[in-house]
Amino acid sequence: MSPWITLTPNVEVYTNIYTGRRGILKSFTLTPTSFSVETESLDGQSDSAGYSFAELAAQDLFILRMRDGSLVTRNMLGEINRQFTEVVDLTQVASIIYGDMEFPADGSEPFPAEGVEHLYPFKTEFYPFSLPDGGVRYYFGDVEDFCEKLGAEYTWDEDTQTATAAYRGVTVTLTVGSNVVLVDGEPAEEMSSTVEDENGAETTIPMPVLREGDKVMAPTGFVPHSWHVARDVEQFFEEDLPFYEEGTPDFTYGDVVVIP
Repeated sequence: MSPWITLTPNVEVYTNIYTGRRGILKSFTLTPTSFSVETESLDGQSDSAGYSFAELAAQDLFILRMRDGSLVTRNMLGEINRQFTEVVDLTQVASIIYGDMEFPADGSEPFPAEGVEHLYPFKTEFYPFSLPDGGVRYYFGDVEDFCEKLGAEYTWDEDTQTATAAYRGVTVTLTVGSNVVLVDGEPAEEMSSTVEDENGAETTIPMPVLREGDKVMAPTGFVPHSWHVARDVEQFFEEDLPFYEEGTPDFTYGDVVVIP
């Protein structure tokens, strides 16, 4: 058996399904520990042209459909620079989903992907958290809304003011007023922010879970690494280039992009 799977479909797909950018998938190669992909733009522009950092993170997303029916995302493989920290058993890969198309591993005809929309990137609003020094940090936002978009199971206990979310076999518990995240019942994270005073001295400020009306608000730290969910912030620079000789240009925050 070949030590890799190589597909050369020359089929039009979403090359970035988050931004809606389309192109031609020229080739996709999957090895047990890496992947490579070649696409061709339909308009001659670079795939990164005009994108924010978060939108760039949504490029080259793929999903493996295994022979047992399970779905494996790029993040679940621990991908960094197209290398995996988890090993893929190629004999168990039935197809590769890239963009909106599904490509059988045996090279047969591709077809529109179905039943994977919950694994596509989505975005959620920022909500500000005021710091004692007058600055702000930003929340992921409404935990229930986030879980609904992600496909995580969510429950709320009014008596204990506790939100519970389960995803990919891992349960997270958040309690209003506490900055401690419980993962599978054990303390795993203390959500906080570090600020500096005018003398450069650092102070750690707890960032507890808040409740505003019917919304439970939590910082980005509530998402455990074991969920294998990537997130990045839309940062739009006012200059054409993000860096120049004398410092960094101003940028504005957009929303949080979540990549399952």
